[in-house]
Amino acid sequence: FTVSREADGATRISSDASFDVRFLGIVAYRYRHQAREQWQGECLADIDASTLDNGRSLRVRGLRREGGFQLQQPTATLLPACLAAYAYWNRDLLLRQRALLNPQTGRLDALRVESMGRETLEIQGQPVAAERYRLHAAQNVIDLWYSLRGDWLRLESTTGSRRLVYRLKSPS
Repeated sequence: FTVSREADGATRISSDASFDVRFLGIVAYRYRHQAREQWQGECLADIDASTLDNGRSLRVRGLRREGGFQLQQPTATLLPACLAAYAYWNRDLLLRQRALLNPQTGRLDALRVESMGRETLEIQGQPVAAERYRLHAAQNVIDLWYSLRGDWLRLESTTGSRRLVYRLKSPS
């Protein structure tokens, strides 16, 4: 998951996820996901995402235009002009949302956020005070941790019977 802030004010997000679940040495489940997003301020401007979910291929493409966000795939749909996808990288934006564009399905997922309080995480060998939030969106429960400044530190969620964890790789 990479966040790049451009000189023109745009934010570019690149996310890649890949994992296999094996049972007795045989791949029982395979998941691949790639998404490229461009944001202008707090609005999603462009998305191109593809997912291979255990053999099922999904594609989400859309572009912000005058009058709304035009979703081209999976089905042509006009959505509100300023919408958000799962913007984990921007705590303040994420916590204000009531619905998020799902980059895997192209649907708007209703969102409920719950504050779980403060905790201390170990980040690169150092204790860091963090605020924890729990997102309830679609069938997903996602726990997120942010520094007190709002920097994204960690994500945990359950996918099937497996635990998915994103950890901070390098300092922000």
